[in-house]
Amino acid sequence: MPRYVYICVSLLITMVTVVKGHGRLMEPPSRSSMWRRGFNSPPNYDDNALYCGGFNTQWSRNGGKCGVCGDNFADNPRPNEPRGKFYTGIIVRKYDVGQLIDVAVHLTANHKGWFEFRLCKNDAVNKTLEQACFDQHLLQDNRGVKRFEISMGMENIKYSLKLPAGVTCRACVLQWRYNTGNSWGVDPVTQKGCIGCGPQEQFYGCSDIAIGASDVTTGQVSPNVPVVVPEGDVDDRKWQDLVGKSDCVCPQTSQTSRPQSGPLAPICFVLTLFIRLLFF
Repeated sequence: MPRYVYICVSLLITMVTVVKGHGRLMEPPSRSSMWRRGFNSPPNYDDNALYCGGFNTQWSRNGGKCGVCGDNFADNPRPNEPRGKFYTGIIVRKYDVGQLIDVAVHLTANHKGWFEFRLCKNDAVNKTLEQACFDQHLLQDNRGVKRFEISMGMENIKYSLKLPAGVTCRACVLQWRYNTGNSWGVDPVTQKGCIGCGPQEQFYGCSDIAIGASDVTTGQVSPNVPVVVPEGDVDDRKWQDLVGKSDCVCPQTSQTSRPQSGPLAPICFVLTLFIRLLFF
């Protein structure tokens, strides 16, 4: 029993010490991170912390809801949506219809879990979008993989995704969703407690793009805006090269294995919930 207590306490210490901010969408650059790529946009120095206001805010106060770009659902306006502080409407990338595009994510803290990428077809730059729009187009790679599992050690991660056939737009929004997998919860099928089960901390990012719109011009990178290198990251001026040299050039599988539970799962789940309520 002492060994199990040690494991559980270690888990809780990890949860308390690793509280903030763990990833950003760098290609195409998201609304909060495009300033790092030289675009003339308001800087968000916490662009790796678009986590729905925090676990407790998302799941206890907002019923699991999150702003489509990672803001607290209750915020009005939301910082990364129209009328928000970090929204500019600048189109950062322009693609051909059905093109295979590169996406890249920088994880500042790896919490396992998985990524998904969605596309909302839109032509009105200042329109407030709903999650239902993004859910119409869940992007996949050439193998049909739609959910990309994250293993420990991955930091700069790249995928090649195919844009939906026949979709054209002047102001589409690409959404990155990171559902982490390092917290204890209850498996809805087995009703057992395990790491990665139940509600998890989530991170988002939104990028403004155009597809098949020849008359749309992408935002110009201002020569007067310095390129900012995230702490511990490679030089952002080389992100285009990094797309071909990242930690992950091939996803693993779209089928996630069921997290493992242990004999101390119920106790750890209760303690984890208590810590969440205190600190998040």
